[in-house]
Amino acid sequence: MAWRYAPTPSFALTQHIALAFNQFSNTNGGGLDLGDGGGRDMTWRGDFAVNASAPVSVEGGGQLQWQRRHGAELEIVSVQGATVASQAFADDALLSSAYGQVRWSPGPRVAVVTGALLNRWSLSTDTLVSPWIQTEVAAFGRLKVRAAAGVHHQFPRIDQSVGLRGTEGLEPEVAYHADVGVEQVFGEDSRWQVNFYNREERDIVRLPNSELHLADDRLIPVSRTSRWVNAVDGYARGVELLFQRRSSSGLSGWLSYAFGVNRYHDHTTGESFDGDFDQRHTINAYGLYRLTNRFSVAAKLRTGSNFPAVGYYEQRGENIFVSSNRNDLRVALYARLDVRANRTFNYRSRRLTLFVEVLNALARDNVRATSPGINVRTRQVFDLYESMIPVMPSAGILLEF
Repeated sequence: MAWRYAPTPSFALTQHIALAFNQFSNTNGGGLDLGDGGGRDMTWRGDFAVNASAPVSVEGGGQLQWQRRHGAELEIVSVQGATVASQAFADDALLSSAYGQVRWSPGPRVAVVTGALLNRWSLSTDTLVSPWIQTEVAAFGRLKVRAAAGVHHQFPRIDQSVGLRGTEGLEPEVAYHADVGVEQVFGEDSRWQVNFYNREERDIVRLPNSELHLADDRLIPVSRTSRWVNAVDGYARGVELLFQRRSSSGLSGWLSYAFGVNRYHDHTTGESFDGDFDQRHTINAYGLYRLTNRFSVAAKLRTGSNFPAVGYYEQRGENIFVSSNRNDLRVALYARLDVRANRTFNYRSRRLTLFVEVLNALARDNVRATSPGINVRTRQVFDLYESMIPVMPSAGILLEF
């Protein structure tokens, strides 16, 4: 539910109330219960905006979010179906937040926004302050330069703080982020932009020995008793490029390329590894061609060098085995082309659109990593990958009135 009150053009107050509930259970094919859990959230949020003067505007607000979480995970330890608890937790907590920011625009070519967020988590004794600043300057002509920096915090989840695997007194995770970008508009309908970013992360929580791996040529099993710890520091940095054209006729679309590196170091084990979502190269392209004002065709291409197969794996010839290095094995390159055609018919105040679409039009067998089977004697890994979306044609009708 939402409510907005604006007594004058220069002041507005907005309030939201939200409720969320979920419940799940996990039962295997033999009828054994492997886990269950759920959660409840009740959230109130209020925001205000004030135009104090021509160059200055102020925004702020607060939020109260009550969370209840419970869950249990069971692991089968014998062929007779005996189980042991590998996770169990139940608790509630209150997240209290308040923020404020000021926007200063002394002229049409300069804008500065600065503010801060205050957070308090009832399972922690810390009150965290997360400041940020953003600037935009029209340097010359149609060239703009943007820059931003901020400090961002994340409290541990309820299951990381209480229960069988929880650790009381975990430090909040923190990230120091900065980025700078340049954008230029040229012609009547085109623009290019380039952005550089850098993020330093500290006190990331990790569950020790939560993945099967080798150490000194010994197979180390998954621990059922380890607890979450602040163990990992890391960084993410890279560059993103975009070219875009918008037009009401002819060809519209965009082409983007991103290069990024995401690395982590566990100071409790001495490990260094790529992040679970580290993807070095990403290329995306979209094109829409309007043959007439009623008929258009479009294509979207998504490609990426792909993420690590999360865990301790290595390739030996045609086979995969458990290894001592985390996230060294990469999923094969991802590429998918989708095409679509639209034909529109106008009837007075109504519009009918017929469309035909083909997902994965090139029938590429893209795969993703999943939970594999492992032979603990030979250490060979089976069924690490599963196929994603096949060729999928569809047709439909859209009626607007």
